[in-house]
Amino acid sequence: YVTPLESDALEITFQTVVCPQTKALGSGQAEYAGDAFHSTAFYLDNTKNWTANSEDAVVYLHDKIIGSGDPKKWAAATPYYWPKGGKLTFMSYALLDQTNQYVDATSFVTADKTGLTVSAFNVNTYKDHDLLVAAIAPDKTANENVYLTNGVPTLFGHKLCKLAINAQTDAAYSTKTFNIKSITINNLQSVGTYTMDEKGAESWGSYETPADVTFFTGPAVINNDDDDSTKTPVTAAQSV
Repeated sequence: YVTPLESDALEITFQTVVCPQTKALGSGQAEYAGDAFHSTAFYLDNTKNWTANSEDAVVYLHDKIIGSGDPKKWAAATPYYWPKGGKLTFMSYALLDQTNQYVDATSFVTADKTGLTVSAFNVNTYKDHDLLVAAIAPDKTANENVYLTNGVPTLFGHKLCKLAINAQTDAAYSTKTFNIKSITINNLQSVGTYTMDEKGAESWGSYETPADVTFFTGPAVINNDDDDSTKTPVTAAQSV
């Protein structure tokens, strides 16, 4: 039985940052721009640690929505507190739309002591969405000051590729205007399963049959500038 410490000073809070790169972690970090995310915590007693004993962990918080009415405090709507003894290990994730609003993904995301799984993620269903998963935060006993605020260190990374498509003319056409009607990528791996195991190792797999995916329908106008290699961003989308 795990006894929490019911004190405001010992409420579990989170400090959130995100790596601005896509997929690969970059050196730069930015504040998390979403309005909520999910977190699950697992408990071990003081004689054990996550690396060696994750199979013995029990759920302490199960898939709680973490939000922030105060930008300096990320926490669950119902306060949860640190246990009097033992350690907590956290797994967190978020699915955000184009405006960085939280999107419910509980029907296809699971987190347990073996890791976190995003099953059959479909970029056709979630075009221009951002899937973020945080590095596992193991063996925590209290809020920490690692980033900008006080709480569980929660470093999100992007798990999708952001695809920018540029249109370029072979010369500067001062009297011409080009219209792009649509952009379709053929044979794209658009449905796949993401896994992060209990050690933090990540992979994509279980891909379904590649499909043609239309990311853009126009018109998008490409006008001349003073450069012979005119490049205009047309659209951005994400794929696994």
